[in-house]
This record gives sequence, structure tokens and C-alpha cells, in this order.
Amino acid sequence: RLPPSSTLFPYTTLFRSAGYRLGRGKGYYDRLLPRLTAFKAGICFPFQLVEEVPAEPFDIRMDTIITIQ
Repeated sequence: RLPPSSTLFPYTTLFRSAGYRLGRGKGYYDRLLPRLTAFKAGICFPFQLVEEVPAEPFDIRMDTIITIQ
């Protein structure tokens, strides 16, 4: 169990600026993220930040996306 002040940096392949992520298709973070109260930050290169990422109703958005741009 993570303390409430924790920050989580989940692995992903693509991000949308609205905070949605495209993972590797196994659903690990889809099951983990709803159970956490940690701050969720995505870190990516500029080419990984795209306009559209498929999102489902159960997908959890990142609280912020960090990139070098």
C-alpha cells in the first residue's frame, strides 16, 4: 500500500494531452490505478504525446503529463 503522498509514474507507450495513456494491452494499470490515491504522473518524450488515444470508461487519467516541450 502506497502512502497518500506518493507519486506513481506508470509505464506507457503513448499519452494524450487529456491524461489518458496507451499501455501495452495487458490491463495491469487498469486494475491497479483505481485502487491508488497516489498522484499519477506520466513522463514521455514529445513524440509519445499524441492527439488521440483510445480510451474506455474504466481508464484512469494521469494527473499530469511531463515532457521536455
